[in-house]
Amino acid sequence: MTNSLKRQGNLPSEFPQQLLQQNADRIYNIEQANNVNHIVNVTPVREILSSDEYYNLFIIYGEKFEANSFSLNNDRIFEHTNTAIKQRFNKFTLEDITEIRSLPALFLPEYSDVNQDIKIGFFGKLEDIDKKVKDTQFVFQKECEIDLNQVELHQSELKIENWELSRTHWAIKRANLKNILEGFGKGNETE
Repeated sequence: MTNSLKRQGNLPSEFPQQLLQQNADRIYNIEQANNVNHIVNVTPVREILSSDEYYNLFIIYGEKFEANSFSLNNDRIFEHTNTAIKQRFNKFTLEDITEIRSLPALFLPEYSDVNQDIKIGFFGKLEDIDKKVKDTQFVFQKECEIDLNQVELHQSELKIENWELSRTHWAIKRANLKNILEGFGKGNETE
């Protein structure tokens, strides 16, 4: 119709403006769309625990940490650990395991007045964690020996409770383990 009107020369001057307005009314403005159903899932960026602020503490009865792995009953996992940290890592996802492995670790035997057969522990790191139904296996690497007398002297700095050294468990503690160990000498290098 528009082309035929133009050819005939009978097109009023206001007609193109009316035609544009009619077509503009048919165009949908996205700002006014009410039926858009897009679901956007935003995953907040996960704040990683700093290896300068947190460390893994393992205390195990009679353990000399001679092999490169050990197991711990699951009911002893995250004892003496902040509730928020327990809840954060309780699913043991790959992301959780990676983050836990990034923290330095202190591997100690149970140490009390009655049980002082083993006089050294180790500073090192976790290589792997395999959580099973009843227990969890930890693969680790020792970096140096730690004198248990020094650990006992620095319990407060390490955030270890008085009787905690005499209980088999794994905890994640908030303390700068590397700085504390440097304060009393890291000990003898292993392998």
